[in-house]
Amino acid sequence: MPDPTTHVTQTATPQELVFPEEEFRSHQPAAGPPRPFRLPPVKSFTLASGIKVYLVEQHTLPLVSMDLNFDGGAAVDPRGKEGLASVCMAMLTEGTEKLDKIAYAERLADTASNIGGYAGEDSVGLTLSSLSKHLEPTFSQFVETLRTPGFRQSDFDRMVKRRIEGIKQAKGSPASVAARISGAVLYGARHPFGAVITEASLAQLTLDDCKAFAKTWLKPKAARLFVVGDLTEAQLRAHFESPQLAGWTGGGPRLPALPHPKTMSGRIFFVDIPGAAQSTVTYLQFGPMRTAPDYFPTSIMGAVFGGGFASRINMNLREDKGYPHRWSATRPISRSWRSIARSRACGPASRTSRSRPRSSSARRTARSSACRAGSPPPRPRSVSIARWSTSDCRSTTTTPMSTS
Repeated sequence: MPDPTTHVTQTATPQELVFPEEEFRSHQPAAGPPRPFRLPPVKSFTLASGIKVYLVEQHTLPLVSMDLNFDGGAAVDPRGKEGLASVCMAMLTEGTEKLDKIAYAERLADTASNIGGYAGEDSVGLTLSSLSKHLEPTFSQFVETLRTPGFRQSDFDRMVKRRIEGIKQAKGSPASVAARISGAVLYGARHPFGAVITEASLAQLTLDDCKAFAKTWLKPKAARLFVVGDLTEAQLRAHFESPQLAGWTGGGPRLPALPHPKTMSGRIFFVDIPGAAQSTVTYLQFGPMRTAPDYFPTSIMGAVFGGGFASRINMNLREDKGYPHRWSATRPISRSWRSIARSRACGPASRTSRSRPRSSSARRTARSSACRAGSPPPRPRSVSIARWSTSDCRSTTTTPMSTS
């Protein structure tokens, strides 16, 4: 008869850990010399259909990324139907005439590929990313998405309902409210870039509107195609000049001329959100145009100051001062206008006397850091000389605290 299993219990004993005391461990290693940035060559050419191509060949990894960009976007949304371009471009990837939403997603998952639609202020586009060995089936699905989208009523109803619920939820978030009203403050409520998507505007959209939008704006002539990856010009031409796209011709209408922005009068715009856990302060101003000589220095300087969690102002507020705030900077760009938005999210609001000086001190810290752009100088590896003006700003404040 076999012996019964014996369970052995071993008691952990303290261990004496020994850490090396070498001198080099006492200080952070110095950064090496900056490596020169070499912009990869961009090959540009035009396809027979009229698409202007910008190709960057990179054969190190077997990956291909494409972005097919058209005129359109929020600038052409009809008044009262704000959100049309965004909804219609999202509908493209809800399936095709042959594939419903689930089958569409499963086919992409089988090859680890991705196809997406997007809408900006004055353009819309369709993107593709795939492994080189799976580009053929992925591109075929890309063409079906572009030429024969499913546009099913059930998918449309679900998407609109989901977006309406998203707007309702956003109304309780100070950061979301600030983002929603910033365009109206800076450009004016009647400007296309100042339009606000509402529950009412989404409810006015119809599936026929989306079909008409795709038929009108998704045309090859004057479209732009950006391609990066393991693909040659000959291979690219073979895909876009294949029989799959033989009947895809013509061009869309010209974008309407945008009116000059009419910034709202006033300097401070206050939105009270009762019960909100945070407050958000956003400073708005127009920045340099995309063609301005200081465009890149200004963009880099903005990233250094507030472009991410590790940016100078944010780290000053959180790490040095210990405030429960976050500062960020964004630089929305269109082909016509460029704006700069700097936001500060404050921690849980309180009416006690202890919380108010901290918030005031945080404002002084952020403004001081932005004004003293040259002291201390930014690190050479991440910035070039630029101006960061804090004058002539508009400020929007969303907060649960009353003005009393």
